[in-house]
Amino acid sequence: MNALVLELDKRGIQIKVHAIGDRAVREALDAFENALKINGDLGNRHHIDHTILVHEDDKKRFAQLGVAAGFSPLWAAPWSKPDTKGGSTSRTSTFKNRIPINSIYQAGAVVIAGSDWSVSTMNPFEAIEIGMTRMNPFHPEYGVMNPEERVSLRAFLEIYTINGAWVMHQENLTGSIEVGKAADLILLDRNLFDIPTEEIGETNVLTTIFKGKVVYQRP
Repeated sequence: MNALVLELDKRGIQIKVHAIGDRAVREALDAFENALKINGDLGNRHHIDHTILVHEDDKKRFAQLGVAAGFSPLWAAPWSKPDTKGGSTSRTSTFKNRIPINSIYQAGAVVIAGSDWSVSTMNPFEAIEIGMTRMNPFHPEYGVMNPEERVSLRAFLEIYTINGAWVMHQENLTGSIEVGKAADLILLDRNLFDIPTEEIGETNVLTTIFKGKVVYQRP
């Protein structure tokens, strides 16, 4: 792993590592740290995706190494009835360090989000709602998964826009509404800041504008 990352980084190839368990996340961070020490900072914006389990000692390393942390916020909720013994190791388990979006965000790392489509919805509003509540919207009785890892709406809007642009080296082109950037905009049927968090998942896009041209209009 170290040798591969070192060589790709030296060639200017930006690396995305798919890592779910805490050992996988640590080995990826170790490889990026090794490359940084030997190659120096070459401007590559590497990132680790999914990042479902992270050891407490590794949460600050993302920011320290300039590695972006990618999450699928839709999974940040109990998706089945919790094991009363607390011993479940399934996708729905509630380990303390499971999907630690807020911890890594507060530590100063660039956090990005993806849908994990096609095994889940690509609708970002449903994912944002779950990332903010850490609850199953269909079964609130399942409880809350690690409430300390809830993330604010404002943070999630950064995560889904400008942070994603940054990882692609496109933050000067898109990702925020500014003079001189591409007119990539969506118009929504509600103001996300004026509605209950539990209604964010019901948001609809009315119009999509790409580079100044309307490419979608809701019937």
